[in-house]
Amino acid sequence: PPLRERRQDIRLLAQHLLLKIARELHSPINAIAEKALARLEAYDWPGNIRELENALTRAIALARNTALTENDFAFLFASSEDVETETEIMTLREAEKMHVQKALRSTDWNITRTAKLLDISPTTLRKKIADYELKDVVSCITKR
Repeated sequence: PPLRERRQDIRLLAQHLLLKIARELHSPINAIAEKALARLEAYDWPGNIRELENALTRAIALARNTALTENDFAFLFASSEDVETETEIMTLREAEKMHVQKALRSTDWNITRTAKLLDISPTTLRKKIADYELKDVVSCITKR
């Protein structure tokens, strides 16, 4: 049955998937705020569990705290009146740069581990680091 018919399962599924995804992404996120859980339970989930998993992955990748909040799911809850304006929407290049930076930080800039985490080759990762002009701030500081 679709998730919208099993709303009582959404909370448990979301918490299970959160821990699984956070572990895979080496993310410190370990909880979902109560208000966010309530909103997830109220959502219709036309894409069922895959949509829930994708929403959690996106929220974890862009989250700034150790617990997901309603704001981390804004992309999911936006109504037609709430849709972000073009100036508020991040470009795909900006989103990829942020994601690569987060992955690099989570592995302490280990190129091999980061490439594996991002499912790309180390060569491709090095090219992205150069393209985005990313720098390992910790290494730069310790080399002085």
